Amino acid sequence: MDLSRVTTTEVLESPAETDHPETNSAVAPQTTKAREARLSRRRLVQRAAEFLNNHAAEGVRIGELSRVAGVSERTLRKAFQTVHGVSPKQFDLRERLSGARRALCQIDATRKTVTTIACEFGFFELGRFSRAYKAAFGESPSQTIKTHNAVVRGAW
Repeated sequence: MDLSRVTTTEVLESPAETDHPETNSAVAPQTTKAREARLSRRRLVQRAAEFLNNHAAEGVRIGELSRVAGVSERTLRKAFQTVHGVSPKQFDLRERLSGARRALCQIDATRKTVTTIACEFGFFELGRFSRAYKAAFGESPSQTIKTHNAVVRGAW
């Protein structure tokens, strides 16, 4: 095409080849591959997260988790970083803390102690549990119980 004879309006109004990936054979396979890779990472992370959830009290190591997931530690870390924005250990800690918080909010019905709940979620060093809990939720585990009990009784 001789560009010296093309007007500005013709250039602006004509669709570019890359505007439609389905018609550009070089772009479509890359898009499909990227989509498949994202789905694959999500499935991998979901499988690993289920294992972590089922073994919350056991303190799963990254090596064991990667063997269960069937990938290298590096691949597992990259997948978690891509899907959740955190490492597998950070994800595990966040999930276990959230589970402990849910349990602490239901402590009236279960008659459990903070220690029992912490141990159920794999926290055996209670000082570390308390610090991590406070950092995550802005209150100590015992404060959560007090606040929840006050709300249940209608004091709030």
